[in-house]
Amino acid sequence: MRNKRLAARVHAQKVLEAMRFKNLSPEARIEALEREKAAKENQPRVIGNKKLAALRERLKRDGEFLRPYKTPREMRKQIYLPDFVLTLVRTPFLPPRYASFWVPLTFNKLDIRDYLKHAYGVNVLKVRSYVEQQKITRERPCGKEGYGKWRRPRSRKKMTVEMSEPFVWPEEPTDYKPWDKDNFFEAKKYQEDASEAFHPEAQNKPPETRRETIAEQAERLLEGKETWQPTWKALGLNYNRPLAGVKGAMSPAEILQGGKSEAEGGSVKADAGAGAGAGVEESK
Repeated sequence: MRNKRLAARVHAQKVLEAMRFKNLSPEARIEALEREKAAKENQPRVIGNKKLAALRERLKRDGEFLRPYKTPREMRKQIYLPDFVLTLVRTPFLPPRYASFWVPLTFNKLDIRDYLKHAYGVNVLKVRSYVEQQKITRERPCGKEGYGKWRRPRSRKKMTVEMSEPFVWPEEPTDYKPWDKDNFFEAKKYQEDASEAFHPEAQNKPPETRRETIAEQAERLLEGKETWQPTWKALGLNYNRPLAGVKGAMSPAEILQGGKSEAEGGSVKADAGAGAGAGVEESK
């Protein structure tokens, strides 16, 4: 097929040349061809496509690095930037020369051996891999309760390597303040509570936080660590002034005292009784 296209192109070129020199004599035709040939030889080589010319210049300049099979091994990857994540698992039940990793499912034994050798200088003798299937569930990937069909989450792959030199885990720290562990879990709990507050069944659940605070306050009152006060006193409000617009009204502080209120209450009852008696006499 390629030969046929090439033959057709040559034939079309000959036809165009014949049409161009149609009105010329044979001698003039030969002179014109010689002039064109000399002009092409003196003219520098020009590539029609600029992108192709730039690509050729790049190949001349960086040809050695663009062909990995011609580049030495130590020059192929000058900066090593892995696109995967390996998680080292704390395994106190294994001997010191063994280490376990959670690895991607696409990872194989040669990959982890090459990674530990070139990244950390660790010589690996043996590798054991295990793919752990997850239980079927209806939970969503974010941990919320799901519904509908049962599904099986993505499997996890674990690799255990045997090293030539022992590795001992450092002791687990007791103080996690430099890593803000408490703040992390508090923020996580706050996010969970905020997401649960928008759940349709949130209004049917009891207010756990309010119950806990009331129980703590009651415990402090029973132990004598805190004295009970009315809400307006605890908030620092001023209730020593009488109610506005009510004649002869008492302030809440006077009502709580009880002395003045009882006296006024008795006078009010006496006036009410006298009025009732007068009304009875008039009716008679």
